[in-house]
Amino acid sequence: MALLILINGAPGSGKSTLGRLLVDERPLALLLDIDTLRGQLGCWDDDPGTAGLTARRLAIAMVRTHLGAGLDVIVPQFLMRPTFLRELELVAQESGSRFVEIALISSPEEAAARFETRRDSQDANHQDAVRL
Repeated sequence: MALLILINGAPGSGKSTLGRLLVDERPLALLLDIDTLRGQLGCWDDDPGTAGLTARRLAIAMVRTHLGAGLDVIVPQFLMRPTFLRELELVAQESGSRFVEIALISSPEEAAARFETRRDSQDANHQDAVRL
């Protein structure tokens, strides 16, 4: 049975690190970073809201395809609203896959400190998060 894992947590909480560790243990698993996907859309920062929704629609299609092939998907994404989470759950159910959400928790002070350390990062997603 294919597995869809959502890793939810504040910026800097370790979502990407945990996602990489999990995907490295699963042959042909997809590490689907929606922020990276959004960054691949032309002129995305002219309308970040629409770009974010577009990236999520693309992500759902990719998740559906990969789970349909019987392969695991790992999605490290900070979700404050439950709408996208429900969409992911539904896609997992429709494909007969198992859905697991991992929530990474930290104190507000620790989260703020981790986010602050990203200001000098050269990672495109970190730069975008600071800008947004």
